Amino acid sequence: MTSLKRIHKEIRRLDPKLEPGSETFNAALVTLSSGVIGPNIRRLAKFTGLPIRFVTEIGRRLRQGHVWVGNKVSCDWNNKETGGVEFWLDVCVGQGLLKRTP
Repeated sequence: MTSLKRIHKEIRRLDPKLEPGSETFNAALVTLSSGVIGPNIRRLAKFTGLPIRFVTEIGRRLRQGHVWVGNKVSCDWNNKETGGVEFWLDVCVGQGLLKRTP
């Protein structure tokens, strides 16, 4: 299993200027962690240490945007050409800045 420390490191690698603890960093933390743990609010809140209300709101938007479908995360973040862009777009969906349609 991937550790929280490793997920933090990956987010900082993807955007070195992003401040840990910021809303965007935390949204990225929930989003990326869901790729490891799955789209389970309680497990994500426990794993990330973030307030359940925050995780719930991010999760609600990710479900509405079809990033979370059932008990799966519908993403292609590992794609070498487009994965990074797709990840950040999904983070924006979680934040409510963008809408994703199926």
